[in-house]
Amino acid sequence: MSESKHTPGKLMMSSSFLLVTNEAVVVANTQPIDVGGITTTYDEGEANAERLIKCWNSHDALVAACKNMIKQVIKYTPQLDREKRWEIIQARKAIAEAEKGD
Repeated sequence: MSESKHTPGKLMMSSSFLLVTNEAVVVANTQPIDVGGITTTYDEGEANAERLIKCWNSHDALVAACKNMIKQVIKYTPQLDREKRWEIIQARKAIAEAEKGD
């Protein structure tokens, strides 16, 4: 895997924030805002920001845990059954999605 291009480190909440999707939908903000007829309230924006912070800050640990889980399941699974195990398939899909763009 190549080096991540995102800003390293943890995120935290500040008193001023604005996060907009590539479709110009505001998902996190410090005050109610209307963009393209879609209104995001302060409470909704704050909740979205808190969720994004939680996702950002736990991302690397969750990916590492999934990779470790795959190793452990493979270690104790007969060779012929490894590629059929639901846990392995789902964890690999989740890792691929999480690492997309890294």
